[in-house]
Amino acid sequence: VVKVLDTTVGTAVAGLWKGALAGINKAKPDVEAAAEKSLGPVIQLQLDIRAKISDAVGGIVGPIVATITQPVFGPLVQALGAPLGKAYATAITTVRGLIEEAAGAADSAKQFDRLMNKMGWYWGPLRPAYDDIRGLTRPAENTGPGRGDQ
Repeated sequence: VVKVLDTTVGTAVAGLWKGALAGINKAKPDVEAAAEKSLGPVIQLQLDIRAKISDAVGGIVGPIVATITQPVFGPLVQALGAPLGKAYATAITTVRGLIEEAAGAADSAKQFDRLMNKMGWYWGPLRPAYDDIRGLTRPAENTGPGRGDQ
């Protein structure tokens, strides 16, 4: 029964679906244009309202959050900022020099490969930058393993 229905109804409906799809595809640009014309201003108003709400809430909450977090994060940023900045500057200066050196070599492709292989190693060319960061986790006054001078 299912096979008979599928064959008879399926064949008849297939043509209708094909015609309906063609009609939908033909009307699609007109429907999209009308929807954009009608809904565009509404969507823009929603975005404007969201921005106003966000600004209003941020204006109230921002100073409160700053007051609460400043005692904790202020000293933390001051303590970490200079050593991390120094480490990044060291890394950038080191890498730039090594790249310039490799680029000037006759076998520059081979030199770049060697350089890339050495970059991830602690004892590699970025060791001074690693040491700047490592000093943050191993202060000199630590008398146990992993002191700042180890």
